[in-house]
Formats: sequence, structure tokens, C-alpha cells
Amino acid sequence: MKNHKSILKIGVFLVLIGAIGAVILFLNTNNLQENIKSKLNAKENVSNLSNTLNFLQDKNNTSKYQEIISKGYCGDGICNRENNENEETCCEDCGCTGNLTCNYTICFIPNYSPNHLLYPNHLLNFSVEIPMEWTILKYNNGIAFRGKKNTSAWFNIVSVNVLPSDANQTIHKIGLEIAKRREIKEISYENTTLGGILAEKIVSTHPYGNDSLKQINIIAKKGEYFYSLSYTSLTKYFNLSINEFNHSINTFKFIDGQ
Repeated sequence: MKNHKSILKIGVFLVLIGAIGAVILFLNTNNLQENIKSKLNAKENVSNLSNTLNFLQDKNNTSKYQEIISKGYCGDGICNRENNENEETCCEDCGCTGNLTCNYTICFIPNYSPNHLLYPNHLLNFSVEIPMEWTILKYNNGIAFRGKKNTSAWFNIVSVNVLPSDANQTIHKIGLEIAKRREIKEISYENTTLGGILAEKIVSTHPYGNDSLKQINIIAKKGEYFYSLSYTSLTKYFNLSINEFNHSINTFKFIDGQ
């Protein structure tokens, strides 16, 4: 009899343990489901917020686009002078004055000499001939042009920069400042001319990875400005475009009286 009572007690005890475990499991399951629902809701809220922000951003972008369209842009076929478009800034829309032709977004005299275009800049007071097939970049204080794309000459760049001067600066100092923008391996100087006036020629080489860069800068002072005509190339390709640079030197002129 005692053995039966003991077994009965153990059975009741096990049943109670199982019931308690079931309750705990049920509660944990509910909590887990609530947590999952909460996370899903939070994720949905974030997604909704993200979609709302994207929608607002799209509306903002659309608004900016509509503003650009309404004001006009360079290349829309309308010369909008109120939006700073003119022959100098947007010859695609405004054309070019005189006998100049719009090319590379810049006004040139075409067929000025074989395979070259003449670029006159009346604002910066110079003109120079540019190889017809070279890539051209115009900016506020000058122009740069580089060799034909997909050729070794692509590494060769000729540029004209116009810099304001002050009383303490000299041609030599300006030339050194330009050369010292990179670490210098070798440097030499000589007197020359540019556009018919006295100039200094600085030839320098600079470390560049496993190779080196070679640069020529010809600096002249005209009025209140320094003019720098430069040629930069990887040393191994330097001779490829030296004739084009010499052509630029020989055709560089100051446009006096403008």
C-alpha cells in the first residue's frame, strides 16, 4: 500500500511539473510571437518611412529637374542670357561671334591651319592653336587639351593658365611654385619668349610610380597677369607630342586692346 501511495505521489508530482512546463512554454511562445509581431511591425514602419522619404526625395528631384527645365540649360537650343548663357559660356545655344564656329563647346576659327583649330579668348587676352582631334577642357582661368583618346598621347597634356600677379611675385617665383607642386627630381631654367615678350622656361622631372613625369612650363607676365603655357607627360611618352607643344608655343599670341 505504501508503495502504491509513493508511486501515486510521484505521478502527481510529474503531472504538476509537466503542467507548469506547458504553461511556461505557452507564455514564452506568446511572448515570442508578440516580439516577432513587434519586430515585423517595426520593420514595416521603417519600410513605410523609407518609402515615404524616397517619395519625398523623388518629388524634390523632380522639382529641381522641373526648375532646371523652366530656367533653361546649356544644350536646350535656347540662348537664355538671363541664366548666364552667352557665346563664351554656351556656344551650343548662343553660337559664336564673327567667323568663329562652336566646337567642343568652345568658339574656334576652324581650318585655321592644317589639322588645327584657333582658340581665341578675348577675356583672358590670348589665342592659341589646338590639334583638331585632341580632347579639350575649358575652365575659368584657361584651357587644357590632351592627346587623342585610346593612344599613348592621351597621357600628354598642354595647358594655358592665366594667374593674377602681385608686386612681390616674379616670373621665376611663379614658375617654381608651379614646378614644386610635385616632388622634384631634376629642374633647369632658361630664358625664352612667349607671344613676343620675355619669358622663362622651366623644365622639370618628377617621381610618378615606377615611371616619372616630365614637364615644361613657359611663364610670361603681361599686364597684371602671369601666363603659363605648359606641357606635361609621362617621360616615356614625352616625345610623342613635343611637336604639338612647340606648335602651341609658335602660335600663342596676346590679344591686345581687348
